[in-house]
Amino acid sequence: MRLTSVQGEPPTLYPVACAPQAWSAACVFLLLQACLGITVHGADNTLIFDRPYFPEGIPQLSIRGLRLGTSTADLYLERRGRSVQVRVLDQDGEVDVQVS
Repeated sequence: MRLTSVQGEPPTLYPVACAPQAWSAACVFLLLQACLGITVHGADNTLIFDRPYFPEGIPQLSIRGLRLGTSTADLYLERRGRSVQVRVLDQDGEVDVQVS
């Protein structure tokens, strides 16, 4: 980004610079997707975890009410050494959870 200004004048104000941005709101979900290798196939009610990983400081994670097509699932993920164990705690409808 390049700021331009007129001599003797401050840089042009950006009135919404302090407002939350959409990318920052999505950041948490994108980090989870990257760490857990999540792929969702909603039409097939399938959730795939490809080599899930938790960084230091995150020993477990609960996901409740995850909607997959017409079904929902509650998941519990727990770090076990270098891998992450994924368990389906509850589900409403058919949910296929795959871990590779």
